[in-house]
Amino acid sequence: MKNEVIPADILLIKSSADNGFCYLQTTNLDGESSLKARESLFIFQDIFKSEKELKYKIRGHIDVDQPNDNIYHVEGTVRLDGEEKACFDINNILLRGGTLKNVDYIYGLVVYTGNETKIMKNIK
Repeated sequence: MKNEVIPADILLIKSSADNGFCYLQTTNLDGESSLKARESLFIFQDIFKSEKELKYKIRGHIDVDQPNDNIYHVEGTVRLDGEEKACFDINNILLRGGTLKNVDYIYGLVVYTGNETKIMKNIK
């Protein structure tokens, strides 16, 4: 929800914005005060027109990098049943510890959680 801290590293599926974008404040992660734009993948934008569809259409496979400490780099692919494979990167990921801004809500899939999140990998 808007102004809430992101609890895990999340692949953005849908935001309340029609264009699939949301914004992440990352001051707690990298000290930068400017908002970072994040975008849902085109395959999600085309498929999920309503919240009800989210419950029934998410079937497929996600491959993502092994957890690491580079907060500026994530690579992976998504293949939903019946769809082409799509690649994603850091521009589609909301990082744990960031704060959701400029949209009412998002839906996402957790790719890293707990000690495997980018921020936890950076704690020395």
